[in-house]
Amino acid sequence: MTTNHFFFFFLTSPIPTNNAHNNTTTTPINQNKRNIYPTKKAHALMEYAKQEKSNDVANQMMEEMFHRYFEKGDNINSEGVLAEIANKVGIDEASAKEAVQDDKYLYEVNEKDKLYKQQMRISGVPFFMIDRKDGQRPIGFSGAQPIDIMAEQLEEATEE
Repeated sequence: MTTNHFFFFFLTSPIPTNNAHNNTTTTPINQNKRNIYPTKKAHALMEYAKQEKSNDVANQMMEEMFHRYFEKGDNINSEGVLAEIANKVGIDEASAKEAVQDDKYLYEVNEKDKLYKQQMRISGVPFFMIDRKDGQRPIGFSGAQPIDIMAEQLEEATEE
């Protein structure tokens, strides 16, 4: 079984947000304590985990990062928070703190980010990517689109 995940990470400065949208998910999202934090350090730690441990460890860490950010409202740019997360999945805190400051991992994050944006032709935000039901190349479009355009793209993605 394939699981599709949609990830929204921001490589920007912290911006306070006030999300008043109605939450209908089964996992409670902490809407009262939500800020947007830069995620380069979190991504650097993920690179470290993939290279020095395994993809499984990196996936466990990603799940914990999502829990800490979306459910608890924690700052996943904080070296202390990242060290706690790493420790929870079996990476010692000192190694985690070194990894998030290591230019090697930060450089790899930036290079992968640039390459991915080029490959997907991402040139603006917001950017939407929708997996197709038939397994063909995902549908991607950039910018704030009218509802009818977005509905058309969603319909196309569900066609077999």
